[in-house]
Amino acid sequence: MMKRVREQKYVDNKNLETGIMKLDKVLIGFYEQEFHKLNNEIELIQMGVLKEHQGKKFGSLLLICLKSGNGL
Repeated sequence: MMKRVREQKYVDNKNLETGIMKLDKVLIGFYEQEFHKLNNEIELIQMGVLKEHQGKKFGSLLLICLKSGNGL
């Protein structure tokens, strides 16, 4: 029961953003970040590129888009 409460708090976190990267309609990767308003910071929690798309510079592109604040 305790685990479910933590999961619900995580899902309801308005400062959390999860997104995906697609090329045409093909899923390439994902990211998850959390906004910390008090510190004026954004924490990149995790990001990844699917195995079949690794080595094609998609990870770098994803990171550049997130770093610039433009998202995807």
